[in-house]
Amino acid sequence: MGPDPLKVATNILKTYKINNAEVLVREDISVDDFIDVVVGNRKYVKCLYAYNKIDTITIEEVDELARKPDSTVISVSEGLNMDGLLEGIWEYLGLTRIYTKRKGQPPDLDEPVVLSTIRKGTSVRSLCNNVSSHMLRDFNFAMVWGKSAKHTPQR
Repeated sequence: MGPDPLKVATNILKTYKINNAEVLVREDISVDDFIDVVVGNRKYVKCLYAYNKIDTITIEEVDELARKPDSTVISVSEGLNMDGLLEGIWEYLGLTRIYTKRKGQPPDLDEPVVLSTIRKGTSVRSLCNNVSSHMLRDFNFAMVWGKSAKHTPQR
């Protein structure tokens, strides 16, 4: 926060009309980080950096970019690593595909319901809330298949 962090913090607190406060900082932070904590209305989300046009640079540069955290390298014109970008997006957003089926019919594998851990969650209740608000009233149980089920199918 600069050469005199106490003075900087005091000025920031005065700007936001906080005249009496005890501040404990346990890490090296920037002025912006401190303001974000004081204001309290910021929400940080994960970011995935996609570097395009990797077909125009050397392999060493591509390797350096690909090794950066939260990064993926792509070439849209050549169609390189588009699947990796899509997989990264699904992972960062916490997306899950849910395939529904009516009793006595095969599952609808063409149009899944996509749920997110960031928005409303990935539970059966979240699925019912996304499909229809009045569905929970008539809902008794669900049969679950997949990685999250203890046994197949799980009721």
